[in-house]
Amino acid sequence: MVVKGRPHSVADSNEPTKEELECVVAFVMERLEALESLDVELLTPQALSSYCDQARSIKQSFADLASEDGGYYKLPALVDSVLNTQIRINRFLTRAAEVMGVETPPEPAEGAQQMPQWSDSPTRATNYTVEQYLDHLESTVSGMTPEFHLVKGRQTRLSEGLCGRLIAYMAFLAGKPSGSGVSRLVFLLRDTLLLCLGMRRLSRCGWPVDVRALLINRAVLERLGQRAGRANLYVECYNSIFAALALSEGLYGSAFIDSYRRVLAESIGSRFAVVSAFLAAQGEAHLSGADGWTIVDNGVHGTMPLLCMSTMPAIGDLRMYTAVPWLQRFYGQRIYSCRSMDMREHERLSCQERLFQCHVVAPEAVLIAETPDPKVREESYLEIRLFLDAVDIAFGCSPR
Repeated sequence: MVVKGRPHSVADSNEPTKEELECVVAFVMERLEALESLDVELLTPQALSSYCDQARSIKQSFADLASEDGGYYKLPALVDSVLNTQIRINRFLTRAAEVMGVETPPEPAEGAQQMPQWSDSPTRATNYTVEQYLDHLESTVSGMTPEFHLVKGRQTRLSEGLCGRLIAYMAFLAGKPSGSGVSRLVFLLRDTLLLCLGMRRLSRCGWPVDVRALLINRAVLERLGQRAGRANLYVECYNSIFAALALSEGLYGSAFIDSYRRVLAESIGSRFAVVSAFLAAQGEAHLSGADGWTIVDNGVHGTMPLLCMSTMPAIGDLRMYTAVPWLQRFYGQRIYSCRSMDMREHERLSCQERLFQCHVVAPEAVLIAETPDPKVREESYLEIRLFLDAVDIAFGCSPR
């Protein structure tokens, strides 16, 4: 099937590249044909539920990309125009619901529920390095009285289900250590803040994990791109995934990372040296003294982990909670869950979305500032305290 998309070299649009569109159309066409060939009445309830999750994951991923948070990305509409995706997925889910005797699930929201925007920190805001800020958070929540999180009516976005999923993901991450007997994990903030703090907790309880963190996200890339004279740096990093996929036959490994680095360098041009030097310096500063680090993220495309792996020699592998359906086969066992539709709840946590952000990108460090909003701080600290209490119970942890 021939599909049309913009060339990889164009990076200032919300239209997908030809490589991405071809990748997604091929995957979705295969999935739709597989779902439509099923005799749903002969499937076990468990099997049918699994197929429904696959369909909902595609549907939710497209809704997320087409939302305001997704930049009103045109990929979903283009795929739908080729494959009639929405009607075919809805038809399958309706059939499945009739067989299971349940109501058809509601349509995915048109993007995330919008949260109050970040309140800019005052000019004289306290700036923290990543390590200083993690210490600050741990010290702050450890000083809370037990009654703090028992006040009637006090609620957070950390649901019981989400808390359980994060703890299960922690167990996945703390699994088999490297040959040295220590698992070296570096967490990408902001979306892995709770995981990072939880793993630091386990480390202090004697678990064989070495835990570090980096703040490398879209905001950092935006500022870095401004310094390097290269706008839309994140878009070029994202597009390079699919360009490299087209060159590497969809196989993840060191050869793919090399291909990704070459594609990205060609896309950015002479400014790549500035970008790679900055990121390499961050790796040397935070990961010095050891190799074999595994970079940890929530997902869902893997843009930031791949960027870090291609510029920081100490990082040798990645782990993500999930990936969009069309990249799950590519990442394989490096992702914890196929339920990409869970990510909306993960991303809405106050402590990860609203509590802090990149404030300064200096040659020697990325500095963090915390929001001055007292309500956001209170809710965020409560999320952290509740999660760490749950970690203590789940892992039998008594911090030193």
